[in-house]
Amino acid sequence: MRIKDIDPPREVAGAATRILRQLTHYGLHWDGDVLWQSQAPRGLSRGA
Repeated sequence: MRIKDIDPPREVAGAATRILRQLTHYGLHWDGDVLWQSQAPRGLSRGA
């Protein structure tokens, strides 16, 4: 799961956490950790 948090001025505080919680509630699960694009290695932004 990757969260594209690349537009901080438009972000709603806590929205990504609520989205992840709702996806889990609906039974969706992902392999591995949640990746936040703003904290990811440079290669992630290039599509690697």
